[in-house]
Amino acid sequence: MRQVLTELLDTSAEFAELWGRRDARGKTLERKRFMHSEVGPLTLTMQTFGVRSAPGQELVVHHAEPASPSAEALALLGPPAAPSVPES
Repeated sequence: MRQVLTELLDTSAEFAELWGRRDARGKTLERKRFMHSEVGPLTLTMQTFGVRSAPGQELVVHHAEPASPSAEALALLGPPAAPSVPES
């Protein structure tokens, strides 16, 4: 998570400005079970963050415990493909 945060702060002035406002705060933390069609069962920790400046909106993050079977299954899927964004 720190690596992603650092990259976003370094590459996006808009993200850095939004992050500096501190509008997102931790809300809930729980485990969820999923059945993925390619890698089978996954147990992921879900954390939601309410966005104070946009009532009713939440950021939801799922992650696997390091070195767990779920982390290994996610690694088999590879990183998500990010769309190319043209530079302004």
